[in-house]
Amino acid sequence: MNFTDRYIIPAIVVLLSVLMNSCNSSPDSWILRSPDRKIVISLKTLGNRERMDDKLFYSISLKEKGDRMEIIEPSPLGLEREDGRFVENLRYLNSYHRKNILENYQLVSGKQLDCSSEFNELLICFQNHEGEEINLVFRAYDDGVAFKYQFPGRKNRETRILRELTGFNLGSGQLWAHPYDTVARWNPGYETYYEGPIEIGTPAPPNKNGWAFPLLMQSQNTWIMISESDLDGSYGASHLYSGCSEGLYRIKFAEQEEAMGYYENTSHSKTPWETPWRFLIIGNELSDIVESDMVTDLADPCRLEDTSWIKPGRASWSWWSESDSPRDYNRLLPFIDFAADMGWEYSLVDANWNHMKNGSVEQLAEYASEKEVGLLLWYKSG
Repeated sequence: MNFTDRYIIPAIVVLLSVLMNSCNSSPDSWILRSPDRKIVISLKTLGNRERMDDKLFYSISLKEKGDRMEIIEPSPLGLEREDGRFVENLRYLNSYHRKNILENYQLVSGKQLDCSSEFNELLICFQNHEGEEINLVFRAYDDGVAFKYQFPGRKNRETRILRELTGFNLGSGQLWAHPYDTVARWNPGYETYYEGPIEIGTPAPPNKNGWAFPLLMQSQNTWIMISESDLDGSYGASHLYSGCSEGLYRIKFAEQEEAMGYYENTSHSKTPWETPWRFLIIGNELSDIVESDMVTDLADPCRLEDTSWIKPGRASWSWWSESDSPRDYNRLLPFIDFAADMGWEYSLVDANWNHMKNGSVEQLAEYASEKEVGLLLWYKSG
Protein backbone atom coordinates (compact mmCIF):
# COMPACT_ATOMS: atom_id res chain seq x y z
CA MET A 1 0.00 0.00 0.00
CA ASN A 2 1.48 3.36 -1.00
CA PHE A 3 1.12 6.71 0.70
CA THR A 4 -1.99 7.58 -1.29
CA ASP A 5 -3.71 4.30 -0.48
CA ARG A 6 -2.83 4.58 3.19
CA TYR A 7 -4.09 8.09 3.88
CA ILE A 8 -6.37 9.31 1.08
CA ILE A 9 -8.66 6.26 0.89
CA PRO A 10 -9.47 6.19 4.66
CA ALA A 11 -10.10 9.93 4.51
CA ILE A 12 -12.62 9.43 1.70
CA VAL A 13 -14.35 6.69 3.68
CA VAL A 14 -14.64 8.96 6.74
CA LEU A 15 -15.94 11.82 4.59
CA LEU A 16 -18.58 9.60 2.95
CA SER A 17 -19.63 8.32 6.37
CA VAL A 18 -20.06 11.86 7.68
CA LEU A 19 -22.06 12.84 4.59
CA MET A 20 -24.32 9.80 4.88
CA ASN A 21 -24.98 10.42 8.55
CA SER A 22 -25.71 14.08 7.92
CA CYS A 23 -28.14 13.14 5.14
CA ASN A 24 -29.92 10.69 7.40
CA SER A 25 -30.15 13.09 10.33
CA SER A 26 -33.34 15.08 10.56
CA PRO A 27 -33.67 18.44 12.33
CA ASP A 28 -36.42 18.70 14.92
CA SER A 29 -36.54 22.49 15.24
CA TRP A 30 -36.56 25.52 12.95
CA ILE A 31 -36.42 29.29 13.46
CA LEU A 32 -37.81 32.16 11.38
CA ARG A 33 -37.33 35.84 12.25
CA SER A 34 -39.13 38.94 11.00
CA PRO A 35 -37.11 41.42 8.90
CA ASP A 36 -36.63 43.66 11.97
CA ARG A 37 -35.80 40.50 14.02
CA LYS A 38 -38.28 41.38 16.78
CA ILE A 39 -40.71 38.54 16.03
CA VAL A 40 -39.42 34.97 16.16
CA ILE A 41 -41.34 31.85 15.10
CA SER A 42 -40.04 28.61 16.59
CA LEU A 43 -41.11 25.24 15.19
CA LYS A 44 -40.40 22.01 17.02
CA THR A 45 -41.32 18.36 16.99
CA LEU A 46 -42.45 17.30 20.45
CA GLY A 47 -43.21 13.78 21.61
CA ASN A 48 -41.50 10.40 21.50
CA ARG A 49 -40.19 9.11 18.19
CA GLU A 50 -39.89 5.59 19.53
CA ARG A 51 -43.64 5.61 20.21
CA MET A 52 -44.17 7.27 16.81
CA ASP A 53 -46.20 10.08 18.37
CA ASP A 54 -44.00 13.13 17.86
CA LYS A 55 -45.97 16.09 16.48
CA LEU A 56 -45.25 19.56 15.15
CA PHE A 57 -45.76 22.65 17.30
CA TYR A 58 -45.06 26.33 16.73
CA SER A 59 -44.59 29.20 19.18
CA ILE A 60 -44.10 32.94 18.73
CA SER A 61 -41.94 35.27 20.78
CA LEU A 62 -41.49 39.04 20.70
CA LYS A 63 -38.44 41.08 21.62
CA GLU A 64 -39.15 44.24 23.59
CA LYS A 65 -36.55 46.48 25.23
CA GLY A 66 -33.92 43.78 25.01
CA ASP A 67 -36.09 41.09 26.57
CA ARG A 68 -37.78 38.27 24.66
CA MET A 69 -41.20 37.04 25.77
CA GLU A 70 -43.34 34.22 24.45
CA ILE A 71 -46.67 35.59 23.25
CA ILE A 72 -48.02 32.39 21.65
CA GLU A 73 -47.23 29.23 23.57
CA PRO A 74 -46.48 25.91 21.80
CA SER A 75 -49.46 25.33 19.51
CA PRO A 76 -50.33 22.25 17.44
CA LEU A 77 -50.09 21.89 13.67
CA GLY A 78 -51.38 19.19 11.35
CA LEU A 79 -54.13 18.00 9.03
CA GLU A 80 -56.10 14.82 8.55
CA ARG A 81 -56.77 13.98 4.93
CA GLU A 82 -59.10 11.30 3.56
CA ASP A 83 -56.10 9.26 2.41
CA GLY A 84 -53.85 9.78 5.43
CA ARG A 85 -52.79 11.85 8.40
CA PHE A 86 -50.22 14.65 8.42
CA VAL A 87 -49.90 14.82 12.18
CA GLU A 88 -47.58 12.28 13.85
CA ASN A 89 -44.04 11.26 13.00
CA LEU A 90 -43.70 13.27 9.81
CA ARG A 91 -40.40 12.66 8.03
CA TYR A 92 -38.39 15.78 7.25
CA LEU A 93 -37.36 16.11 3.60
CA ASN A 94 -35.95 19.60 3.11
CA SER A 95 -36.51 23.29 3.80
CA TYR A 96 -36.07 26.61 2.04
CA HIS A 97 -35.61 30.16 3.31
CA ARG A 98 -36.53 33.34 1.46
CA LYS A 99 -35.43 36.61 3.05
CA ASN A 100 -36.48 40.24 2.72
CA ILE A 101 -39.16 39.61 0.10
CA LEU A 102 -40.79 42.90 -0.86
CA GLU A 103 -44.24 43.01 -2.47
CA ASN A 104 -46.04 46.15 -3.70
CA TYR A 105 -49.66 46.35 -4.83
CA GLN A 106 -52.58 48.73 -5.20
CA LEU A 107 -56.15 48.60 -3.91
CA VAL A 108 -59.23 50.38 -5.25
CA SER A 109 -60.57 51.00 -1.74
CA GLY A 110 -59.47 50.63 1.86
CA LYS A 111 -57.30 52.30 4.49
CA GLN A 112 -54.63 53.07 1.90
CA LEU A 113 -54.44 52.39 -1.81
CA ASP A 114 -50.68 51.99 -2.28
CA CYS A 115 -49.54 49.06 -0.15
CA SER A 116 -46.24 47.27 0.40
CA SER A 117 -45.15 44.39 2.59
CA GLU A 118 -41.81 42.85 3.51
CA PHE A 119 -41.40 39.39 4.98
CA ASN A 120 -39.12 36.42 5.50
CA GLU A 121 -40.44 32.97 4.57
CA LEU A 122 -39.65 29.41 5.61
CA LEU A 123 -40.98 26.38 3.70
CA ILE A 124 -40.49 22.95 5.26
CA CYS A 125 -41.35 19.79 3.33
CA PHE A 126 -42.44 16.64 5.20
CA GLN A 127 -43.64 13.20 4.24
CA ASN A 128 -46.20 11.06 6.08
CA HIS A 129 -46.35 7.24 6.52
CA GLU A 130 -48.07 6.82 3.16
CA GLY A 131 -45.31 8.71 1.36
CA GLU A 132 -47.50 11.75 0.70
CA GLU A 133 -45.83 15.14 0.97
CA ILE A 134 -46.97 18.28 2.77
CA ASN A 135 -45.31 21.69 2.86
CA LEU A 136 -45.59 23.95 5.86
CA VAL A 137 -45.11 27.60 4.89
CA PHE A 138 -44.45 30.26 7.54
CA ARG A 139 -44.03 33.99 6.98
CA ALA A 140 -42.70 36.52 9.47
CA TYR A 141 -43.59 40.18 8.95
CA ASP A 142 -42.62 43.08 11.18
CA ASP A 143 -46.30 43.29 12.20
CA GLY A 144 -47.15 39.60 12.51
CA VAL A 145 -47.01 35.99 11.43
CA ALA A 146 -48.83 33.87 8.82
CA PHE A 147 -48.76 30.20 7.89
CA LYS A 148 -50.48 27.69 5.62
CA TYR A 149 -50.25 24.10 4.39
CA GLN A 150 -49.48 23.04 0.82
CA PHE A 151 -50.06 19.69 -0.91
CA PRO A 152 -47.68 19.39 -3.89
CA GLY A 153 -48.84 15.84 -4.70
CA ARG A 154 -49.52 14.25 -8.04
CA LYS A 155 -51.11 16.65 -10.52
CA ASN A 156 -54.94 16.60 -10.66
CA ARG A 157 -55.29 14.07 -7.86
CA GLU A 158 -58.59 14.54 -6.04
CA THR A 159 -58.18 14.78 -2.27
CA ARG A 160 -60.28 15.81 0.74
CA ILE A 161 -59.47 17.39 4.11
CA LEU A 162 -61.43 15.82 6.96
CA ARG A 163 -60.02 17.80 9.86
CA GLU A 164 -57.49 20.50 10.61
CA LEU A 165 -55.64 20.30 13.91
CA THR A 166 -54.21 23.82 13.88
CA GLY A 167 -54.42 25.56 17.22
CA PHE A 168 -53.58 28.90 18.84
CA ASN A 169 -52.31 28.60 22.41
CA LEU A 170 -52.95 32.09 23.78
CA GLY A 171 -51.85 31.46 27.35
CA SER A 172 -53.47 34.05 29.62
CA GLY A 173 -54.84 37.54 29.16
CA GLN A 174 -57.96 39.24 27.87
CA LEU A 175 -59.98 38.34 24.78
CA TRP A 176 -62.64 39.94 22.59
CA ALA A 177 -64.51 37.27 20.62
CA HIS A 178 -67.66 36.74 18.56
CA PRO A 179 -69.86 33.74 19.50
CA TYR A 180 -70.45 31.57 16.42
CA ASP A 181 -74.22 31.38 15.91
CA THR A 182 -76.19 28.21 16.44
CA VAL A 183 -77.32 27.06 13.01
CA ALA A 184 -80.88 28.06 12.13
CA ARG A 185 -82.83 29.15 9.06
CA TRP A 186 -81.10 32.53 8.86
CA ASN A 187 -77.97 31.78 10.88
CA PRO A 188 -75.06 32.10 11.12
CA GLY A 189 -75.85 35.72 10.36
CA TYR A 190 -72.90 37.14 12.35
CA GLU A 191 -75.22 39.62 13.99
CA THR A 192 -74.55 38.76 17.62
CA TYR A 193 -72.30 41.07 19.60
CA TYR A 194 -68.66 40.52 20.38
CA GLU A 195 -68.03 39.56 23.99
CA GLY A 196 -65.22 41.11 25.93
CA PRO A 197 -63.05 41.71 27.58
CA ILE A 198 -63.26 38.13 28.85
CA GLU A 199 -60.55 35.91 30.19
CA ILE A 200 -58.68 33.83 27.63
CA GLY A 201 -59.93 30.25 27.97
CA THR A 202 -63.56 31.22 28.57
CA PRO A 203 -65.76 28.74 26.65
CA ALA A 204 -68.29 30.04 24.14
CA PRO A 205 -71.88 30.43 25.40
CA PRO A 206 -73.62 27.03 25.61
CA ASN A 207 -76.15 27.92 22.90
CA LYS A 208 -73.42 28.80 20.36
CA ASN A 209 -71.17 26.71 18.10
CA GLY A 210 -67.84 28.09 19.27
CA TRP A 211 -66.06 31.34 18.44
CA ALA A 212 -65.87 33.12 15.07
CA PHE A 213 -62.90 34.83 13.46
CA PRO A 214 -61.37 37.27 14.04
CA LEU A 215 -60.20 36.99 17.65
CA LEU A 216 -58.64 39.95 19.42
CA MET A 217 -56.50 39.44 22.51
CA GLN A 218 -54.27 41.44 24.82
CA SER A 219 -51.52 39.87 26.90
CA GLN A 220 -48.22 41.10 28.32
CA ASN A 221 -48.83 44.60 26.91
CA THR A 222 -49.19 43.10 23.43
CA TRP A 223 -52.22 43.12 21.12
CA ILE A 224 -52.83 40.20 18.75
CA MET A 225 -55.59 39.66 16.18
CA ILE A 226 -56.06 36.17 14.72
CA SER A 227 -57.96 35.30 11.55
CA GLU A 228 -57.61 33.82 8.05
CA SER A 229 -57.01 35.22 4.56
CA ASP A 230 -56.89 34.22 0.88
CA LEU A 231 -59.88 31.88 0.74
CA ASP A 232 -60.27 30.93 -2.92
CA GLY A 233 -63.36 28.73 -2.64
CA SER A 234 -61.53 25.40 -2.53
CA TYR A 235 -61.18 25.38 1.26
CA GLY A 236 -64.02 26.23 3.63
CA ALA A 237 -63.92 29.20 5.97
CA SER A 238 -63.27 28.16 9.56
CA HIS A 239 -64.23 29.08 13.07
CA LEU A 240 -63.02 27.83 16.47
CA TYR A 241 -64.18 25.18 18.90
CA SER A 242 -66.11 26.34 21.95
CA GLY A 243 -63.82 24.46 24.33
CA CYS A 244 -60.59 26.39 24.81
CA SER A 245 -59.27 25.15 28.14
CA GLU A 246 -55.91 26.55 29.19
CA GLY A 247 -56.11 29.06 26.35
CA LEU A 248 -55.86 26.64 23.39
CA TYR A 249 -58.22 27.65 20.55
CA ARG A 250 -58.52 25.06 17.75
CA ILE A 251 -59.71 25.31 14.14
CA LYS A 252 -63.18 23.95 13.43
CA PHE A 253 -64.80 23.57 10.02
CA ALA A 254 -68.25 24.92 9.19
CA GLU A 255 -71.14 23.13 10.87
CA GLN A 256 -72.66 20.44 8.66
CA GLU A 257 -76.12 21.98 9.11
CA GLU A 258 -74.91 25.21 7.50
CA ALA A 259 -74.69 23.44 4.13
CA MET A 260 -78.47 22.81 4.23
CA GLY A 261 -77.94 19.44 2.54
CA TYR A 262 -76.12 20.81 -0.51
CA TYR A 263 -72.57 19.65 0.31
CA GLU A 264 -70.31 18.23 3.02
CA ASN A 265 -68.57 20.50 5.50
CA THR A 266 -65.18 19.17 4.43
CA SER A 267 -62.89 20.75 1.84
CA HIS A 268 -61.78 18.99 -1.33
CA SER A 269 -59.80 19.89 -4.43
CA LYS A 270 -57.26 18.57 -6.89
CA THR A 271 -53.55 18.75 -6.15
CA PRO A 272 -51.46 20.83 -6.15
CA TRP A 273 -53.53 22.57 -3.48
CA GLU A 274 -53.07 24.80 -0.48
CA THR A 275 -55.07 26.02 2.49
CA PRO A 276 -55.90 29.63 3.36
CA TRP A 277 -53.40 31.58 5.43
CA ARG A 278 -53.86 31.59 9.20
CA PHE A 279 -52.42 34.87 10.46
CA LEU A 280 -51.66 36.77 13.65
CA ILE A 281 -51.26 40.56 13.56
CA ILE A 282 -49.04 41.62 16.48
CA GLY A 283 -48.53 45.10 17.94
CA ASN A 284 -47.89 47.09 21.09
CA GLU A 285 -50.88 49.35 20.50
CA LEU A 286 -54.38 48.67 19.27
CA SER A 287 -53.66 51.12 16.45
CA ASP A 288 -51.02 48.67 15.16
CA ILE A 289 -53.80 46.14 14.56
CA VAL A 290 -56.09 48.67 12.87
CA GLU A 291 -53.36 50.02 10.60
CA SER A 292 -52.02 46.64 9.46
CA ASP A 293 -52.62 45.51 5.86
CA MET A 294 -51.79 41.87 6.52
CA VAL A 295 -55.21 40.63 5.37
CA THR A 296 -54.65 42.00 1.85
CA ASP A 297 -50.88 41.35 1.97
CA LEU A 298 -51.71 37.64 2.12
CA ALA A 299 -54.53 37.63 -0.43
CA ASP A 300 -53.97 36.67 -4.05
CA PRO A 301 -53.77 39.58 -6.52
CA CYS A 302 -57.05 40.73 -8.04
CA ARG A 303 -57.93 38.69 -11.12
CA LEU A 304 -60.16 41.36 -12.65
CA GLU A 305 -58.55 43.15 -15.56
CA ASP A 306 -61.02 46.04 -15.38
CA THR A 307 -61.75 47.48 -11.94
CA SER A 308 -63.04 50.85 -13.12
CA TRP A 309 -66.63 49.91 -12.24
CA ILE A 310 -65.72 49.42 -8.55
CA LYS A 311 -66.58 52.75 -6.97
CA PRO A 312 -66.61 52.75 -3.17
CA GLY A 313 -68.78 55.31 -1.46
CA ARG A 314 -71.06 56.26 1.41
CA ALA A 315 -74.64 55.06 1.65
CA SER A 316 -77.89 55.74 3.45
CA TRP A 317 -79.51 52.62 4.94
CA SER A 318 -83.20 52.34 5.77
CA TRP A 319 -83.16 48.85 7.37
CA TRP A 320 -81.02 50.06 10.27
CA SER A 321 -83.93 52.03 11.71
CA GLU A 322 -86.88 50.47 9.83
CA SER A 323 -86.30 46.78 9.16
CA ASP A 324 -89.54 46.43 7.15
CA SER A 325 -88.89 49.47 4.95
CA PRO A 326 -87.45 47.54 1.94
CA ARG A 327 -90.91 45.98 1.48
CA ASP A 328 -92.39 49.39 0.64
CA TYR A 329 -91.29 51.54 -2.28
CA ASN A 330 -92.57 54.74 -0.67
CA ARG A 331 -90.62 54.20 2.57
CA LEU A 332 -87.34 53.94 0.65
CA LEU A 333 -87.68 57.22 -1.24
CA PRO A 334 -86.78 59.47 1.74
CA PHE A 335 -83.51 57.58 2.19
CA ILE A 336 -82.59 58.11 -1.46
CA ASP A 337 -83.45 61.81 -1.05
CA PHE A 338 -81.32 61.92 2.10
CA ALA A 339 -78.31 60.40 0.30
CA ALA A 340 -78.75 62.96 -2.50
CA ASP A 341 -78.95 65.86 -0.02
CA MET A 342 -75.82 64.64 1.77
CA GLY A 343 -73.88 64.12 -1.45
CA TRP A 344 -73.51 60.41 -0.72
CA GLU A 345 -72.92 57.97 -3.53
CA TYR A 346 -75.38 55.17 -2.62
CA SER A 347 -78.48 54.06 -0.80
CA LEU A 348 -78.53 50.49 0.51
CA VAL A 349 -81.75 48.54 -0.08
CA ASP A 350 -81.73 45.70 2.43
CA ALA A 351 -83.66 42.45 2.92
CA ASN A 352 -87.04 41.73 1.32
CA TRP A 353 -86.87 44.23 -1.55
CA ASN A 354 -88.01 41.31 -3.73
CA HIS A 355 -91.38 41.56 -1.90
CA MET A 356 -91.73 45.30 -2.52
CA LYS A 357 -95.20 46.87 -2.73
CA ASN A 358 -96.31 50.24 -4.16
CA GLY A 359 -93.55 49.99 -6.73
CA SER A 360 -90.67 47.84 -7.93
CA VAL A 361 -86.90 47.79 -7.53
CA GLU A 362 -86.62 48.79 -11.20
CA GLN A 363 -88.71 51.91 -10.53
CA LEU A 364 -86.61 52.59 -7.43
CA ALA A 365 -83.40 52.40 -9.49
CA GLU A 366 -84.86 54.86 -12.00
CA TYR A 367 -85.80 57.29 -9.22
CA ALA A 368 -82.36 56.98 -7.66
CA SER A 369 -80.70 57.59 -11.02
CA GLU A 370 -82.61 60.86 -11.39
CA LYS A 371 -81.19 61.86 -8.01
CA GLU A 372 -77.69 60.71 -9.07
CA VAL A 373 -77.65 58.10 -6.30
CA GLY A 374 -76.60 54.50 -6.90
CA LEU A 375 -78.39 51.52 -5.32
CA LEU A 376 -76.76 48.67 -3.39
CA LEU A 377 -79.04 45.61 -3.10
CA TRP A 378 -78.70 43.14 -0.18
CA TYR A 379 -78.63 39.49 -1.21
CA LYS A 380 -77.89 37.00 1.60
CA SER A 381 -75.90 36.62 4.82
CA GLY A 382 -77.00 33.30 6.36
